[in-house]
Amino acid sequence: MERAAIASYNTMFRSKLNIPFSPKGVVLRTRLIDELDRALQAKLTLVTAPAGYGKTTAVAAWARQAGIPVVWFSLDAHDNNAKRFWSYVIAALEPVLPGVAGLFPQVVYTADPDTAEPLVAALVDEMARAGSEFVLVLDDYHLVRDAAIHESLHTLIQYMPSHAHVLVIGRSSPPFLSARFEMSGDVRKIGIQALRFEAAEIERFSRAYDIQLSGSELNLLEDVIDGWAAGLRLVFDSLARDQALDLSSLAAGPEWDSHKIAAYLMEEVIGSCSEEERAFMQKTSIVSHLCGSLCDELTGRTDGQAMLERLSQHNAFVLPVDREGKWYRYHHLFAEFLQAMLAGPDRSTACDLHEKAGDWYLRNRFIEEAAHHYLQCNRTDRIAAIMEQHGRQLLKTGDFAILKQWLSGLPPDRVKQSDALCLTYAWALMLSGSYREAETWLSVLEDRYLGPDGPPVESDEARKKQIEFEIHYFRSLAGLWTDDRERILVSISRMKELVNENVTIDFSLNVNTGEASLVAGMLGFKGRIRLLDEYVPLYEVARRDVVRRNIGFIPALLGEMHFERNQADEAFTYLIKALDEAE
Repeated sequence: MERAAIASYNTMFRSKLNIPFSPKGVVLRTRLIDELDRALQAKLTLVTAPAGYGKTTAVAAWARQAGIPVVWFSLDAHDNNAKRFWSYVIAALEPVLPGVAGLFPQVVYTADPDTAEPLVAALVDEMARAGSEFVLVLDDYHLVRDAAIHESLHTLIQYMPSHAHVLVIGRSSPPFLSARFEMSGDVRKIGIQALRFEAAEIERFSRAYDIQLSGSELNLLEDVIDGWAAGLRLVFDSLARDQALDLSSLAAGPEWDSHKIAAYLMEEVIGSCSEEERAFMQKTSIVSHLCGSLCDELTGRTDGQAMLERLSQHNAFVLPVDREGKWYRYHHLFAEFLQAMLAGPDRSTACDLHEKAGDWYLRNRFIEEAAHHYLQCNRTDRIAAIMEQHGRQLLKTGDFAILKQWLSGLPPDRVKQSDALCLTYAWALMLSGSYREAETWLSVLEDRYLGPDGPPVESDEARKKQIEFEIHYFRSLAGLWTDDRERILVSISRMKELVNENVTIDFSLNVNTGEASLVAGMLGFKGRIRLLDEYVPLYEVARRDVVRRNIGFIPALLGEMHFERNQADEAFTYLIKALDEAE
């Protein structure tokens, strides 16, 4: 993604780095505050419970009075990608590790999509240098499915200094939690038992709504609601609207269980809204964050921001997420309820909304969000267009996993029709190590442009040469995987001829397979220095005859190579030269 797009993205979702605002009627729960205070004795604290048990609200209330810095990252479904995840974590840590956000963009840029170990190692060093106690909260961590995120977060927690703490909020324990890790004493767990509302807390909660409960009603709520925070809030919202609501008869009815009461009481919430408010909430429930213009896109209205503000003032399940009041979200349980109302045998309404959301995100240059919503409505044509326009940029940032995910969802015939899609898919596969699979898509272009039948009639000679150059560029790098020096020399020779015919190419792809170290990556043969020693002359030929400018790679490789051989003076000389060329 281009830097401008990244900057815009960060502006949009800075709200995910805010400690969430507390909804109406929050009760300060001393018992739970004390439990969270004790969490500072461990590196990792897990706050886990099903939806609606007030996990986020409780931790946010504690964070505001914790007495030490607490930084926050609220995850959503779009953050299930290691680079994106760690970019947010680094941004979240800036207040407690000043300058870290400026130090790490290049580390994130070069991070391997399948592991973030170099990034985590550097982050541990920064934490150790800081020396001050702080807590990093990761909210809704159950949304993470990427094994690379789990593995790298586990590594961070294992090696980070004792003054650093991570607090994970989710509906289940993370998969990296092992028996050995738990026995180490570095983990504290806070679950349903601690989160359940007790009688005294229920009474304080009801007073926040100006509701007086009798002793029997209080006991009834404690027994039947079983301390479920969302259930209590729904009951009190309903009582505030209808003082005649009979809790005893409701509790005795067959509808009373955790799922059915949620549905029943949320229908009460919806029922108290006007028809236009109900339609507004249903249509906007498909997105994780809401702002006025996005809501206008989804609803066809022009007063989206005013509607959000009004709903937030009167509905405990519409929450602001920034101080400016621009961004909002629905309580997760409420969002799921609203989305269920949209679901049905006719998916056309939901599909239409996802398409509109994708259009809004695309116009505002939020590529991943746009593709996510287009996938939901099976608009593969839009995803293909995104890939044709932005695929090269994603190759530069090393987002191979995202590219492969999106491209694999396209019909193969659609990919074959497009030169840009074939090239993007081939590069994404090759640079992530799937060389043989990449050959499938490169061969499509070779048959089309270099086969016996010649290039397509509609293509011009310049287009043919451009594609041929890219094929040889690909082959020259693929030869490193197979140690095929003859193939590399043939490709370099043809690339030199094409450059002499004024064909140009973008050499800024992330060809080092994500490694921060050149020697550790593809160009360094994964650390096989003896083989690298033999290939440096070939790199020099390519630089002189094809790239035709100094870009720092060769002296950097030589500097690392000498460093690995404990030849510090030679390493220093080459690395200084690499810095000069890079500038």
